[in-house]
Amino acid sequence: MNILRDKIPGTDFPADTKSTNLGYAIEAEIPLWGRDTLRIGNELRRFTLNDWWSPTMDTVGSSGPDTLLSVNNGRRDRFGSYVEWETSAAKDGQN
Repeated sequence: MNILRDKIPGTDFPADTKSTNLGYAIEAEIPLWGRDTLRIGNELRRFTLNDWWSPTMDTVGSSGPDTLLSVNNGRRDRFGSYVEWETSAAKDGQN
């Protein structure tokens, strides 16, 4: 995230980021009798984030003497399941 490098020559913004994004989704559609359908599903999403600035003492106002932890062990977990039953009305006496 060296945003200053292209703005002010000779400057550096030493932010580092490590993240992980993983998960799964399982879905099934099951035709039942005639006009009915059953849908089921399950999913898991996990996102982790670490973001820090290494110490720099090159210029006045820079970070230091220790590493600045912007986001330390950030995490978001999402888990969900569903069941859905769909039916449609019969038309003109049809089943």
